[in-house]
Order: sequence, then C-alpha cells, then structure tokens
Amino acid sequence: MTSLMNLEFFRVRAGLRSGLGDALGALIEPTRQEAGCLSCNLYQSLDDPDVWLVFGDWRGQEYHDAHLKTLHVLAFLRAAPGLVQGDRDLRHFRIASPSPTDAGSSSTGND
Repeated sequence: MTSLMNLEFFRVRAGLRSGLGDALGALIEPTRQEAGCLSCNLYQSLDDPDVWLVFGDWRGQEYHDAHLKTLHVLAFLRAAPGLVQGDRDLRHFRIASPSPTDAGSSSTGND
C-alpha cells in the first residue's frame, strides 16, 4: 500500500477571504473521519492571505477518489466557483524518502 499526499491550493475571490476559509474549514473534520484519511489540515498563506492550502494524506489513491465523491466535498465544489478565483490547483505526491521504519533497508523507494 502506497500512501498518497495531496496539496490543493485555492486563491479566494476579492472580498471573500472569510467565506472561503469557512467553506474549506467545514471540510476538515468530516474528511478526517473518512476511511483511509491519515491527516487533513487547512492552511492560510502568511505571504498572501488570499491563498489557502488543504493538505491531505491518504492510505492510497482509492481512498482519495472516494473522498472526492462525498457529500461534503460535492457541496464545496458546487460553492467553489463563487468563492475561488481561477482553477483549483490539486497536486498528488508519493513519499520519495525512506520512512523511519525503513532505516535498516537499502531501498529508498526511488525505483
């Protein structure tokens, strides 16, 4: 099983910073309760407070795929065009360094 980390960036429409923050914040607890969710957090940029980041760590792609079909995500996606400037920027990552439990292993996972 390969864990999957997702970073999703959003830029808020002018004057709607708290509205987007509230809408994104409402996703966090239900997402944390989903099967396969290892971690989910919301961040606001210190450099540009109109930029928000949702960080998700999943047990695998299939769990993230199921997450995108949940009622809370679908409701957010319906509201997003009124809150978000431009397109969502979703990026997927896999772990490329050895985990602490692999300390004795010679493989780095960079095959």
